[in-house]
Amino acid sequence: MSVRPRYLAGAALGLVLMFASCERKGPITPAPVTPPGMPTRVVSLELVAPATIAPGETVQLRANAVRSDRSLKNVSTQAEWTPATSEVLMLGSTGLATGKEHGEIVVRANYGGLSASARIFVLPQGTFRLWGGLQENGFGLANGTVTVIDGIGGGVTAVTNSSGTYLLYGVRGPVKLHAKKNGYLDVTQQLSDRPSHVLHIGDGSQSAPP
Repeated sequence: MSVRPRYLAGAALGLVLMFASCERKGPITPAPVTPPGMPTRVVSLELVAPATIAPGETVQLRANAVRSDRSLKNVSTQAEWTPATSEVLMLGSTGLATGKEHGEIVVRANYGGLSASARIFVLPQGTFRLWGGLQENGFGLANGTVTVIDGIGGGVTAVTNSSGTYLLYGVRGPVKLHAKKNGYLDVTQQLSDRPSHVLHIGDGSQSAPP
C-alpha cells in the first residue's frame, strides 16, 4: 500500500525579535564588606560579554574577580577560557573573541576554582534568531529542512531536530520560508514580524514571545 504525500504543517513559527542577554554567573547578592584591617579574598567571578558579536568582529571579553570588599580585579589574562574554538566563535587565551559563523554559543571563564559563563549570539548587526517548529497533526517532524527564500536572511537554512524545532540565525523582518521533508509535499509560507500577529497553520501557531 502506498502512502500519499501530505503537506507539512509549519507550527509555532515564532520570530524572536530580541537579543538574548548575557548569562552572567557572578554574585547573586552583594558580597559582605571586609572589616577594616582584614585581608580581602576573591569570592566570585563575573564575565562581561556583549549579547551579540557580528561575523568577523573581534571583541575583548572580560573576567573580573570579585573581592570580599566588593572591588574588582581584571583577571582576563589569567583566566582559562573555553571553548577555544568552534564553528561559531574563536576565543583566545586572554578572552579575545572573534565571530565566525551565524549561531550562538556559551563561553566560560575559569579562575581560582571559580567560573562564570555568558551566551553570545553571532549575528549580522540588526538581525535576530528565528525559531519555530515543523509539525504534522501536532507531532514534530525531525530532519526537515527550513530555508529563508525571501527577505533579510535569504538563503539561511536549518534542519529540524528530534522534536521538530528549527533555529534560523541572521533573519529580520517579514520573510518567506520554504519547508521540505522526504515523503511530504513542500510548503512555502510568508511570515510577518508584527508582534501581535498570530498565524495558524494546521495545529500550530505563531506569536511573539511573552
